[in-house]
Amino acid sequence: MLALIEGGSDVLLLETAQDTLNVKAGGIAIQKAFETLGYRIPVMISGTIEPMGTTLAGQNIEAFYISLEHLQPISVGLNCATGPEFMRDHIRTLSGMASCAVSCYPNAGLPDEDGHYHESPQALAAKLAASPKKDGLT
Repeated sequence: MLALIEGGSDVLLLETAQDTLNVKAGGIAIQKAFETLGYRIPVMISGTIEPMGTTLAGQNIEAFYISLEHLQPISVGLNCATGPEFMRDHIRTLSGMASCAVSCYPNAGLPDEDGHYHESPQALAAKLAASPKKDGLT
């Protein structure tokens, strides 16, 4: 982390977190780097929710956020996972409890065994364009 900051990074992103312990370990490294340098840069955190509605380690979105809010991120959110429809309720929950910005950058769902996504680029774009309006998050 120290080298990233010294190299000129403007923000640090801990992402595709499936296990909060990994994010906490990254958070410890970030805090140590901040202490060494004597200044902070913004931190963003993004997790992944599995089809069963939890992180791979079994946490729901509320527990994920509460476990990490002490890192004082400028944003917390979700990425990847199972597509925009499945993430909607989790993003809504985050937006109701987070004291920072909420981010969401989904993919086209989970790939099949051959690595192909069944969502077309046009269909994914339409879902992404409609999602914030539908959820009242504009």
